[in-house]
Amino acid sequence: MIRMQNLNFKKSYFFTLIVFFIYCPLIGQVLTEDLKLADSLFLEKKYTQSFEIYQDLLSSRKQSSPAMLLKMAYIKEGLGDYSNALYFMNLYYLKTHNKRALKKMETIAKNHNLQGYDYTDFKFFMNIFYQYYVSIVFSLSGLVLVLLAYMAYKKLKLKLRPGFSLFYLALILLVLFYVVNFGRRYEKGIIISNESYLMDGPSAGAGLIAIADMGHRVSVVGKKDIWVKIIWEDEVAYIRENNLLQISEE
Repeated sequence: MIRMQNLNFKKSYFFTLIVFFIYCPLIGQVLTEDLKLADSLFLEKKYTQSFEIYQDLLSSRKQSSPAMLLKMAYIKEGLGDYSNALYFMNLYYLKTHNKRALKKMETIAKNHNLQGYDYTDFKFFMNIFYQYYVSIVFSLSGLVLVLLAYMAYKKLKLKLRPGFSLFYLALILLVLFYVVNFGRRYEKGIIISNESYLMDGPSAGAGLIAIADMGHRVSVVGKKDIWVKIIWEDEVAYIRENNLLQISEE
């Protein structure tokens, strides 16, 4: 009985592997063909048709490339939909951390008097941080290993206490923990509806803080039911979820 179960398990296992290795390349081929079709439509200036395919790849299949996102931003900007143009440009920035994308968003924002896109020294620093995130993590991990080796050498060979080495190790571990868990957290949102009500609480009966038009970018700090908690002009506010396109690191 047990041997029969093992045999059936092996058959199921190998069948699953066969399906995986046959079906996955087919999926990839379909996605590639769809992307090629969308690109050809874009070159033919059939922007609406190409955008529909791009949108399906992005939203339904979770597939995107920097070039595709730039084309989506270009199409939306050409149609005068600057809020969605900024959204796709922001997604492009998250993939590339290209400083020119920040400058482009800042230019569009200035043309439409939008908040949340100013290119400050802090944002310049964060752009560098995002670009070299992997190198920073590896460097901190290397420092941890070096300190551990040094502490082991002092303890086992020199018969000395770790001393300040333990303090530095704890400090670097704390920094590494923060960088890995929170360093790349990018929580922003773009308002996509004109006359969006910003309230001082997660309720339609709360006090009104402001009425904002589409295109403004805000920091997202939380959510409660259908209300998203944001920062508006250095003040906590709440906006309905359907009035905001949320952006986060993939």
